[in-house]
Amino acid sequence: MRTSGQTVPSLGACPRSPRRRRLRCLPSAPAAAPLEPALSTDQSTIAAGVRVVIFDLDGTLYQGEAFVPRYLELIGQHTGIDVEVARVELDAILAGEHPVPLGVFYDPDVDRVLHAPAWRIVGAADWHGEPVDDPRIGRNVGYRDGLIYLGDAWQVVRVVAAHLGAPADGVKAAFHAVREAINTASDQLLDTSALASVLAELHRFEHRLLMTNTPEALGRALVDALGLAEHFDGVRFGARKPAGLEQWLDELTAELAVDADQILCVGDNYFNDVLPAVRSGCRAIWLDPYGQAPHEGPEVAVRGLADVAALLRAAGG
Repeated sequence: MRTSGQTVPSLGACPRSPRRRRLRCLPSAPAAAPLEPALSTDQSTIAAGVRVVIFDLDGTLYQGEAFVPRYLELIGQHTGIDVEVARVELDAILAGEHPVPLGVFYDPDVDRVLHAPAWRIVGAADWHGEPVDDPRIGRNVGYRDGLIYLGDAWQVVRVVAAHLGAPADGVKAAFHAVREAINTASDQLLDTSALASVLAELHRFEHRLLMTNTPEALGRALVDALGLAEHFDGVRFGARKPAGLEQWLDELTAELAVDADQILCVGDNYFNDVLPAVRSGCRAIWLDPYGQAPHEGPEVAVRGLADVAALLRAAGG
């Protein structure tokens, strides 16, 4: 393992809104069989016997949406979209009061929503929830299909901006700008009130790793500002999750001589952080602040970071 602070080598249903019509996707193809649980999902034992713990950064080691207004403002400056309209759309999605619910995929090329509850596309709809035909119905969602999974606030912002016609390069520029703002004002834009409780439990595990899709140029300052490097053996930036996580898990089992079910992944984006772990036979804690929890897999779903700390504490050691 590398020393602290160094980059590690490649080693649902939403409530119905009285004002809007929810996404209605026709079951045009059978859903894929649910993943077979590889371990008990009893919350008191999810971390028992774990030797390696891998944490996501954004939306996991901090929570809240205080950064969202600044992000939307910057997108407006870089792309010219109506920020107020964007905020209304975003708030409705996060509150479960929009035809587009969390936990679906969005295709920015055709402004279409794809419903894939077991990762096989079973239906499609437009932005207003009206079913549409789509040639991909019946196919499995791939890691590199160019779709955006609505699994956290960061991705919902991207989706709303794309729907409103924001050019991708302008959204990317706004993302870089808001990351820089977070790096210099993390205490104002992020909720880290439960972070210390999690960091205090990491000593229970032999290997503690941090993995984020954020490039190092944008994420290193935040890792330093939050004092994370001293608590983790290594940090991987620009991780290309979900595919990058699945690949790294395969490498870690060999490099660290651990079994897959001795690895615990913790994250807030089901498609990026949890599904690759489940597919690799690892354990997973899904930080699900919006109460989606539509999946029946071996992961444990919790609402807040303090709940994660309690699960780690229950591991003993």
